[in-house]
Parts: sequence; C-alpha cells; structure tokens
Amino acid sequence: MQIDRRRVMLLGGAGSLVVAQGEAAPLGAAAISDCRVCGLETPLALGAATPRFSWRLSGPRPQAAYRITVARSAADLSAPRDLVWDSGKVASGQSFDIAFGGPAAAPRQVFWWRVEAWDDKGARAVGRPARWETGLLSASDWNAAWLAAEDATAKADRLAGVHWISGPESITDKTSKRCYRTSFEVPAQSDGTLFLAASGLAGVFLNGQELAAGEEEPTRFTTMSPYPLALRQGRNVIAIAQTPSRDLGGPQPMLCALIRLGGSERRLSTAEGWKTTVNAPEGWTLPDFDDGAWPAATTARNRPRGQPLPPGAATHLRRAFRLDKPVAQARLYATALGAYEAWINGAPADERKMAPEPTNLLERVLYQAYDVTAALRAGDNVLGLWVGDGWYASEFSANARFCFGPAPCRAMAQLEILFIDGSRQVIATDDQWRIAPSAILTSEIYDGEVYDARQEIKDWALPGTPQGGWRPAETVEAPNLPIDPQVSPPIRVTQRLKPKAVTSPKPGVHVFDFGQNFAGWAELAISGKAGTRIELLFGEYLKPDGQVDQANLRTAFARDTYVLKGQGREVWSPRFTYHGFRYVEVRGLANAPAADLLTGLVGHNDIRVSGVLRVGAPVVEQFWRNSVWSQRSNFFGLPTDCPQRDERLGWLGDAAVFWPAAAYNMDVEAFTRRFMGDVRRAQRPDGQFPDCIPPFMVPSSRSAPGWSDAGVILPYTAWRQYGDTGVIAENWEAMERYLAFILAKNPDYLWKSSKGNDYGDWLAVDAKYLGEATTPKDLIGTAFWAADAAMMRDMAKAIGKAEAAERYRALFEAIRAAFAGAYVQADGKIGNGSQTSYILAIRFGLLSPEQASEAGRRLAADIAARGGKLSTGFLGTPHILDALADTGHEATAVGLLLQRDYPSWGYMVTKGATTMWERWNSDTGDLSMNSYNHYAFGAIGDFLFRRIAGLAAVEPGFAKVVIAPIFDRRLGSAGADYDSVSGRLSSNWRYEGDTVRLDLSIPPGVQAEVVIPTAARAVRVDGRPVPSARFRVERGQHRVVFTA
Repeated sequence: MQIDRRRVMLLGGAGSLVVAQGEAAPLGAAAISDCRVCGLETPLALGAATPRFSWRLSGPRPQAAYRITVARSAADLSAPRDLVWDSGKVASGQSFDIAFGGPAAAPRQVFWWRVEAWDDKGARAVGRPARWETGLLSASDWNAAWLAAEDATAKADRLAGVHWISGPESITDKTSKRCYRTSFEVPAQSDGTLFLAASGLAGVFLNGQELAAGEEEPTRFTTMSPYPLALRQGRNVIAIAQTPSRDLGGPQPMLCALIRLGGSERRLSTAEGWKTTVNAPEGWTLPDFDDGAWPAATTARNRPRGQPLPPGAATHLRRAFRLDKPVAQARLYATALGAYEAWINGAPADERKMAPEPTNLLERVLYQAYDVTAALRAGDNVLGLWVGDGWYASEFSANARFCFGPAPCRAMAQLEILFIDGSRQVIATDDQWRIAPSAILTSEIYDGEVYDARQEIKDWALPGTPQGGWRPAETVEAPNLPIDPQVSPPIRVTQRLKPKAVTSPKPGVHVFDFGQNFAGWAELAISGKAGTRIELLFGEYLKPDGQVDQANLRTAFARDTYVLKGQGREVWSPRFTYHGFRYVEVRGLANAPAADLLTGLVGHNDIRVSGVLRVGAPVVEQFWRNSVWSQRSNFFGLPTDCPQRDERLGWLGDAAVFWPAAAYNMDVEAFTRRFMGDVRRAQRPDGQFPDCIPPFMVPSSRSAPGWSDAGVILPYTAWRQYGDTGVIAENWEAMERYLAFILAKNPDYLWKSSKGNDYGDWLAVDAKYLGEATTPKDLIGTAFWAADAAMMRDMAKAIGKAEAAERYRALFEAIRAAFAGAYVQADGKIGNGSQTSYILAIRFGLLSPEQASEAGRRLAADIAARGGKLSTGFLGTPHILDALADTGHEATAVGLLLQRDYPSWGYMVTKGATTMWERWNSDTGDLSMNSYNHYAFGAIGDFLFRRIAGLAAVEPGFAKVVIAPIFDRRLGSAGADYDSVSGRLSSNWRYEGDTVRLDLSIPPGVQAEVVIPTAARAVRVDGRPVPSARFRVERGQHRVVFTA
C-alpha cells in the first residue's frame, strides 16, 4: 500500500556506492518495441480519453531523448507531412506516460504514430508505425437502432407480463399456508406449461393432482420454473400453496405465474382470475371445490425487482448487403443488452467471448470495435449477430431475471465501410434485418446453456442462405444508458487443458478431472445418434462417492446440455455462459468416454502476463501460482470474487486488497481504467463509492470501509506500477468527492459514521459468524481513511496539484492524531489487540517509530502464541507480512509463508488446492460461503515480488527500484522476472552453503539500489569487493556474492 520511506531514504542517502554497468550488459543496436496507447496495442475505440504513449527501448545504453510524431495516415507519417502533432526532440529518459498534445478526440478518427529515441551516446532508434482510433464517442454517432432479440415464444411471454400476486390478509404464523386457485377452459385435450416463480412453495396441483417441476432446479422467485400440464377438455383448475419465506424481503408469500397453452400463442397470467385464502380446508385443490367465498388475489407489495420470465432461445439476426467497390477499411461497432457474437460472412468477427462483457447495466453498457476489412468480399455479404441472455437477462446474484431493465434482450450494430474511392457506406441495425431462433435453447450465466444441434440453421450468416423460418426483426426502445467503448483486452480462450483423469463412479456417470480449477468452458467432441442428450455438470470438488458436488454453488445450476444432430464428429462449446470448475460430470453417453471427449477452455480477459515468481520452497511458489490462476478465473469482464456460484460480482474489497499483487502478475493498466469507469458511474451523488459492481442487490449501492476505498487504491496502484498519471486525472474528481463524503460525516477524523455495509476484517479466523468485529470496525475504517489521504497526497503531487497535496497531508496528520488518541493505548496495545489492529496501524504509517516497534513486537508475539499462525481476514492479511518485515520480524513473516497447518496459505496447498480459497478453511467451512476460487487471500503476491524476490519500485513505473530481498535460508532460493514499463527486471538469489549469490538484470535507464544484510561479509559485486551493504547498480547483468 505504502512505500517504506525509511528504507527509501536510507537507500537514496549520500554515500551509497555506485557499481558500473554489468560486464555482461547486452550488446547490439537499440530497438523500440511494445508501443502502446493507454496500455493498449492498436486500440480501435479509445474513446475521448487523452492518449498516453509508452514504449520500451532495448539496447546497451539508456534513453536520453525521444520524439513522437502523429499523422492521420501511415503515408503522412512516413513522409513525414501534414503531421497532427510533433513532440519535437525531448531530452528525457522517460518512455511512458507521455500525453498526446494534439487535437481533442472526435469520432471515427484514425491516428498513426511513431516514436524515435536516442541513447546517451546519440545512437537513434526508430519504432514501427502504430495506430489508434477513437471510435464512436456519443449517442449521436450511432445511426443504428436497437433490435429485439427474442423469438415468437419469448415475445408472447413478455406481452403477457409479470404480475406478482398475494392476498389481502397478512400471515403471521410461519406454519400457515397461502392457497391460490385459478380455472380456465380449453377446447380440447392438450398439453400446456405452467411457469411459476415463487418462494416457500408447498405444492402445485392440476385438477387435484400434485405436479412435479419439469427440471431439477427448485422453484424460486428469480426465474420461472416449468410445470408440464396435461390439460383435459373443458375446465381445468390450478392450485398452489405457499408458506412464508424471507427470500422476497418479507414474510408475506407472493407468486407470479404464466400459462402457455399448447399449439397457440395464447397466454394466461396472474394478472386476473386468481383467488386466494389462508389455510384452505381439505379438498381445496380439487376442481369441484367451491372457492366462491375466496377473495380475489391482490397485487403484491414489495415485489422483487426484475422480470422472472421463462428463459428463451438465443436468436440469430442477419442483414444481407452488396458491395460493388473495393474496400479500403471496415469497422464494426456492436453491443447488446444480453450477450452477443458478431459474424461476417459465415464466421465470427474475432475470437472474443461473452461480449459486451459485464458492467453495472444500471449505469452503462460497453460496445466493441472490430476490424472486419478482410472479412468483406465483393458482391453479396451478410452481417450477423447471435444474441443470448448474458448478464442483462440472466438471474443475477439474489435478483430476478431482467433486474437491470425490462425485456427483451436487444442488440445494436453499425458497420462503417470506407471504399478506396473515398466514399462511405453504413450498414446498421434497422427494420431491414431478419431474425430466427437458434439452436441455443437457453443460455444463462449461472445455469448454463442448452444446445440442440438438430435445430441449427446451416450457414445462417452466409449469403444465399434460405430464408424459411426467418421473420422481420423489430426495433425497440433504446435504453437510457451511456454506451462506452471497451478499453481493455477482451475475454478470450487463452489455454486448452487436457483431462488429467477420467473416472466412472457409477454406471452412466463419468467424471473428468482437469487437475486445475479454472474459469471457462468445456469443449465437447463427440459422435453419436441424432437426439442423444449429453449433460455436463460442473464443480470444484467431488462427493465421497466420486460424483461432482455442486453444494457450494448455491442456486447456480452450472449445467450445459448438448443434443446431437447425428452427423459425424460434432465439436461444441457454449457461447453465452461460463463456469468455474475443475471437474466435469458427463451423463448420457452410450459408451465409456475417450479421454479426448472433453477439453478445458481457459477463459478470461486476455491480459498479458507480466511477472513470474520463483521460490525454492515449493509450497510458497505453489500458492503464488494458485493466486495467478484465481486472477485468471476472476478477471472476467469485471474483477469478480468467484467464477462458479450464483454471485460472480465485482466486489471492490477483493479488488482493493489484491490489485498490487494483480499488477505484478499481469499488466492491468488498461483493465484498471476500464473498471474504474464502472466505479465512477456507480458513485452516489453524496460521493460514496459502491462496495460492489454491479450492486449485490439491484439497485442498492452503499459504501463500506476497505471495500469502497478501491476507488482510491486502484488508481494509486496503477500510477505506481505503470507511471500512468492519466488514471489519476480521470478519477481525481471522483476520489475527491469520496474523501469529502467521509470527512463530512466524520468531522472528528474517526470513521464511525456512514460506514454503509461495514464488513470489517471479513472472514477473519476468530470470527464466529460472518461480519463479526474481530477487529473494531471503526478502527479499520479510520485506518483506511488515513491510507486514502496519504495516497491522495502523493497522487496530487504527481499531477501538480500542490494545494490539494498539502490539504491531504494535513488530513492524514489529523486522522493519524485522532487514531492515536482513540486506539493506541499507553502500554502499546492497539484497538482490541487483534493482529489486524497492529497490522493496519503499522502499515498505514499511523504510529511513531517507537509505537511501531512495540506494535510489531506484539504482533509477532501473538503469532508465536498461536503456534506461528495468523488470525487475519480480508483486510489484515494483505499487509501482515509487510507489517512484520517493516518492524524487524522478517523471520516471523517467512515462518507464516512456510506454515502448512490451518490457518495458512500452505494449508490450502497441502489440501490439494490449485486456486486460492475464499476461507482459510474452505475444506470444512460453510458451503453457502465457500468458494474454492477467490483471489483475496492471494493478496500477498506483491510482497513476494517486492520483499522475497526483491523487485520493488521506488518511483512510479519502476524508473527507480530497490532490490532488498529477505534472504532466509529456509526458503533456499527466490527470484522473479517482471516486465515493467521501463523494461524487464530480473532477480535470482540462492543459498550455497554459507554463501549467498544474487543475480540481477537491470534494463537501461532504470536506477537500481541493492541492499543486503548489514551482517554480510566478503561482499563482492561482479567479482569486485564492495565496502557497503547498500550500493547502486546500473544497466546490465550483475552478480552479488556474500557470506551470510
């Protein structure tokens, strides 16, 4: 969170020894690579953000100057002529955070840019031309209409409506039942379906016979469950019983129902014709029961948000068009309220998955930009959209379907074509499009996808496809939402995993173990008879009998179904759902499966890996690897908490604690900017940042200490890691409003008021129930407020806001004084003496040196008293190792890393974990809160890079680093490679008897200072003795050797 300033001052003081560049410094000409704009390569829709350039200069010498030129075409840039902007030759070693000085963004602009750089000897390197585009900037740039993405069945359901009913009298006895009846006539014996959403269901009856639901999922209020009806000619009676349930926010039962009558689009709903009473007499379900005295059902109060309509088929939308001139460039802009794939002439527009990716759909939706120039052809073409439910229409958290807005799902696309002769053509969604149901019968985020290959429309997105079964698409009202460009890498399949084992725990049930917990999909490759139904059940662990256990998924059904078409080898994976899993249970096979039946497809935002850690102690390296897998699994559009159960939310507390580790593991610069766009949109008028994106209960959104502070922590982390002051500027006003909100509610500088959903040190070891205050919650809030003020002070300095820097310095000191007065006792005890009380006080700089020393002693003593174990939760754990190391207890910190008994990181590893657990005891904990893929407790990853491998940034962007590993013989060895914006840094240290060898690689232009233990003897750097325990090294490769 904060730099150890005492250590930095020590390193930067006068008298430190300078070691020349390494003897093995790389030779050869300088070269420019990795040219990026706002952390992205060739963005096609950067939006209105101010472009900021970065690049890397490799070679034997540091950069001394640069020049950036920008033009509107590659030819103009090469000439150069008609430049949009020319930075001129700037004497600077900086190669990141260079702001574009040209004109403000306008829609559809294309810019070409190139950087030249000179080293300190005058040698010049020229980068390759690169490009960025602005895309569409506002609603007025869209000529497209929104199209309804629903088939005729779903439309008829929607028009029938969702009508919640209850009764006029209240129920106070939990054992009482509310009873409902309705009757209707059908002209002939036929089939129908009752779709029912309710909680506390106690029975469903047709003509006195109890009905069973047509699927395994229990009936809930979030979506309608189907009940098959065998209707008889004439009068039919449906009767339903309910008991009180807290699921709908109150004790009064309510339900909504929809009846599809077979062979027609006729619908009956709960809008009228229903009667109800409490505790009906015997025989009340029978058709001849006299319900004449029953009152009519009334519209329910406190109705749940959303529309729990029956899940429907994903749809194909297509538009045929002709091109009679050569195409110079074509860009497709598309989005959906739902999930979509864009297709051009029979193939997807690119490899991305699950567009438009999740956001807070109460506040904004993202659009995607595609370069489809190569996909177009002379003559006939087809633009297609395949649209499923996505996050917009699926059940979401504890909310019903369509909780973000009304049905139907919708899609919008705009294909802009520039011809070689300079003319343009736009193909946009309008009433010229056609629509048809697809082979995807249902597609929901939590519940999975059902695909009937027999219903495929062959070549649906190719020219000349027969139009039977297609109907005109309908335009629908545009949502009142901003449409922003996606400014982060898309979700893609990044790895393919083979099963490690296949078992058959019972006849007809086969379990595939991929050996790794991950998020994504299972690809099925199979041959068989048409109509064969294959079911895939997903889970993180197994039951004792070897079958997949889904108990911790709560209401998530997590099941994909594929129905074969019977035409040779069929390869399929879902499009509009995803799962978190290690195991897949396969049902429906005629024979024992081949090992290649399933392939695991690892999916996440395709963010490049930037750090690799090495530790001689296998348990430490493994739990770091587990944390990276959890990061992969949960960087899925939003930084989610978990990828498997009925949650998958962007909890800001998880992101806040993990972001420093995330930024070492992967390049999260652009991903930070994208997510902070959601955070700003969700900020309340009074300044509160939310605790979750989207809100856990739509539309409620409240702050929480340690959670909402992510609105400050994430920009701060991105600035420190990448030197990006743009992320500060973009979020400055929002961050100031947040700090002002806390101060306005807490003028005494103790955060005791307006703490919202105050979770505290979540899932701390000593907690007897969720949210128990094992550390005083006002202490936690006050400490995080102080940390916010310190970060704001530093960020204000970085963007030249001197007055604000002084204001936040004063705020920090005021909070620090109040904290000391309220929580620091004369004998050195802090708060209630919990580990987290000491950790936050130390780590956030709230103590004097003497107080910090005593706090560190007490912290280490408590750990020792517990047998070398921690007791911390989500907010204390990320800082515990630094708090120990900062106060001279490095050995205790390493002891925690090596601990294998509960509670510890090593305990997870010894229990076979391949990702981080939500709880320290997920193997025995409450299944309702028990994710096996939660990255929060992996937040010590940045400590491993900074303090074990020794790669710590002193200045933003790693322009200056300190290399001060904790050399502990118990670890044996450690090191890391980190691809910073300033170049690749590497360290490797190893014990060889009593000798320690430290190998370093420093990129040109980076200032590095090395610190070794003061007790070290016979210190040599590159074979030469040095008299100091601290010294600077320049670019190149170095070897430090000393006797421990």
